[in-house]
Amino acid sequence: MKSVVPPGFEQLASTSPFHDLVGPLYEKRDDDSHRIGFVVADKHRNRRGIVHGGMICTLADFAMGHAASLA
Repeated sequence: MKSVVPPGFEQLASTSPFHDLVGPLYEKRDDDSHRIGFVVADKHRNRRGIVHGGMICTLADFAMGHAASLA
C-alpha cells in the first residue's frame, strides 16, 4: 500500500535516531494553525491493527516540543 501525505504537509527533518525509527513526521503551517502528523504504517500498529498508544504519545510529545521551539 502506497502512503499518501495529505496536501500541504511537508516532511520534517529528523531530530534524533528515535525519530528515524518512528517517522517520518510531517507538518503543515497555516496563518492560524500548525499541525504535526504521520502516515500510519505497519510499524505504528498494534496486534489489533490500530495505531499503538505509544505512537500517539510520541506524536504528542514531539508536537509539544516542536511548538515550544517555535514559540
